[in-house]
Amino acid sequence: MACNSTDLTSLRLGDDTVKRTDNFRYIGSVLDASSVLDASGNIDRDIKARISAAWAKWREVTGVICDPKMPVKLKGQIYKTIIRSVLTYGSEAWPVLE
Repeated sequence: MACNSTDLTSLRLGDDTVKRTDNFRYIGSVLDASSVLDASGNIDRDIKARISAAWAKWREVTGVICDPKMPVKLKGQIYKTIIRSVLTYGSEAWPVLE
């Protein structure tokens, strides 16, 4: 990802070639070059990635959450600790938009 208007399509580092991209994942968040350039604070890709990750965790624990033999309190604790934490990870750094 580049924040200037260079015409490079790739960068060579030793024997490796790194392609230019408009967005990439860094520590669980999706960074978008267009929002960095225009300072609009657009976080749509990051939010969609968080929602997708939360659904993936839901599918992983669906056997426990949908089991009628499991106590409701335990299901709530699993939801709070696994699914909600994945969904809200990094949200404290999201910009507040009007």
